[in-house]
Amino acid sequence: MEAYARLIKLKPGSDARVAQWANTMNARKSEAVATLVDEGVDIESWFSLELGGEQYLICYMRAESMEKAQSALSQSAHPIDAVHQQFKVDTWVRGAGAEGRLLLDLQVARTSTAHARGRGMNARNPIFIHYVHDMARARRFYESVFDVKPSFASRGWTTLDFGAFELALHILAPGHTDESPLPHAGLNLQVDQIEEMQARIEAHGGAMVELREPQSRVPDRVATFRDPEGNGFELRQHVG
Repeated sequence: MEAYARLIKLKPGSDARVAQWANTMNARKSEAVATLVDEGVDIESWFSLELGGEQYLICYMRAESMEKAQSALSQSAHPIDAVHQQFKVDTWVRGAGAEGRLLLDLQVARTSTAHARGRGMNARNPIFIHYVHDMARARRFYESVFDVKPSFASRGWTTLDFGAFELALHILAPGHTDESPLPHAGLNLQVDQIEEMQARIEAHGGAMVELREPQSRVPDRVATFRDPEGNGFELRQHVG
């Protein structure tokens, strides 16, 4: 994991533009977080300060690889990245910043510490992620088959509200090979009738891969399907 910090000098009179950018990024935080997933970034924090009457920003990041993060950013299809790039053009003084040199990096392994003290981890808001080539096609499939609505939608990242969890559709950038549609992401949904859902799935471009009838130890019918993007999921029907 790499740490990165940079001091950025701002053009005079940038206060209002900085406030506008910060408000936009906070309002569209789920989009911004989606870009961090692509870039392999765990933490990105921004601070403002005044030095000698001049306005500055400080950017702090922690990522798997800063080189990978920059490469992913250059190929980003997320609209929020275009917003950020325009902000840089509007407010940053080119060549006037400075990159920090790391002197000390302290971390607490909180997960290990928690387990050592006998406590469990804290986790919440589960999501399943399906990687897709065509966002519009993927949205049509899931919204039509399962009658769900997006809690957030963009060209690069869409989350569909299933109630107890969200299914995220993540666009694959052209030529990006680190991720691909998953044969199975662990998504399993209970339905009343598998055949009824099969008809809807096939009508919207999906296909059944396998149907397993109830057995002595598994009193459910379980069907495996593929969506039009190639992602796998299961439907189960309880039969007693």
